[in-house]
Amino acid sequence: MMVRVLFFARARDLVGSDSIELALPPHATVRWLRNELRARWPELAPLLEHAAVAIDNEYAANDDPVPPDATIALIPPVSGGSDPFLSWLTNDPNEIPNSADKSISSDE
Repeated sequence: MMVRVLFFARARDLVGSDSIELALPPHATVRWLRNELRARWPELAPLLEHAAVAIDNEYAANDDPVPPDATIALIPPVSGGSDPFLSWLTNDPNEIPNSADKSISSDE
C-alpha cells in the first residue's frame, strides 16, 4: 500500500524533501513506519525518538495501524523560549490562576 509522508523543519532538511511516497506492507503500524524511516535516513533517528506522528490530521500512537493512501505528517519536537504572559496557563479548566486577574495593557 502507498502512503504520503510529510516532513517539516529539521526533518525536511535531513530528508531533502517536504514529502515522499512510501510503500508500506499491509497492517503496517506507526512503529513500523518510524523504523522504516530510520533505516532509510539514519540521521533522522534522534528526531524520530521525539517526533509526533499524525495520520490524516489525527495524532497517532506507535501501535496505531497506517491505513492505505494515508497522508502522514512527521511533526518534529518544537523548542522555544519562555513567555511570561503564558506562564499562568493551566491544564485544569476549573482552576483560575492568581495571575489571571492581572490587566494587560498595550501601554506596557
